[in-house]
Amino acid sequence: MRSPITAAAMLLSFAACSVSYQSTGTATDAPVEEVTGPSTAATLDIPPGHLPDAGECRSWIPGTPPGRQDRARSCDGVLDHAPPGSMVLEGLPDGKQHVRVMYIGERAGEVTRVLIFEKQTGKYVKEGNRDLR
Repeated sequence: MRSPITAAAMLLSFAACSVSYQSTGTATDAPVEEVTGPSTAATLDIPPGHLPDAGECRSWIPGTPPGRQDRARSCDGVLDHAPPGSMVLEGLPDGKQHVRVMYIGERAGEVTRVLIFEKQTGKYVKEGNRDLR
């Protein structure tokens, strides 16, 4: 039988030895998180100050800096000239609270999806209709 001092010395020697390893950054290293509540997948990633006022529209090209986007203007003709892969943003007349976003497909002016977002938070509200006011 070992003395208590010998056992303590062995424990200290094991504690002093440590193994370190480095993460490779793969997806399997990430902790799994349980998602509850409403989805936040659909958010509008445009600064609120760049969204058009009620009754105005602007085309928006994802990946282009905000200062290089077209200015907000009357909605007349904006949808017809929106380039493929862009979005047409329309300020809705509801007290400046919401914006309608029309996603343009592979052809200029072809609307593939319409969503309504809150202006201040960028949160998805609901599906919208394709009628430009």
